[in-house]
Amino acid sequence: ARRPEVHLTLTVGLHCGPLVVGVQRSAGKTFTWDIYGEPVHAVSAVMVATSRGKVSLTEAYVVKLQEAIAGTTAWVEIVGPIEVTLTDKVPMVMYDLCATQVAGRTDPYTIWEAKVSDNS
Repeated sequence: ARRPEVHLTLTVGLHCGPLVVGVQRSAGKTFTWDIYGEPVHAVSAVMVATSRGKVSLTEAYVVKLQEAIAGTTAWVEIVGPIEVTLTDKVPMVMYDLCATQVAGRTDPYTIWEAKVSDNS
């Protein structure tokens, strides 16, 4: 039997910055955890403002991405800045990722291969 095709549309918001993870023991041996900090709120806001099927980046993430790929053959096409107003009337700048080329491959959304990380 042939499997039906499944079409999946992802919407991605990326941000970087310091955060705190809190772990608590609940009943028995089970642990619960939560993530706190400005990056959590920023990426949540980006997700709300991002169009369906897009990859959106905060300004902080764009800076880290540019640092990570500087001096390599990788490139990214970023559209922006795009100014959005959050629900609490706070303005925010974000960018849309349009295309990348990493390791000789050109296609949208291979951004994870650029290995952007914050080691500080």
